[in-house]
Amino acid sequence: MHYVAKEIGALAGVLGGLDGFVFAAGVGESSPAMRARIVAACEWLGVRLDADANQRGGPCISAAGGAVSA
Repeated sequence: MHYVAKEIGALAGVLGGLDGFVFAAGVGESSPAMRARIVAACEWLGVRLDADANQRGGPCISAAGGAVSA
């Protein structure tokens, strides 16, 4: 999980921020717990998690009012 958060932070720095997160394949499709951990580690980017939507598997798991969609 730390590797994923590190890479997201590096990309956000290079890109000057993020518009959205897309969780796909393996972990993204089947692990609400891992998605929650990744989003929590990246809250400084402006993404906020909707826990209920995350448990359902989306398609949108970000909470209203966040600067970044997930």
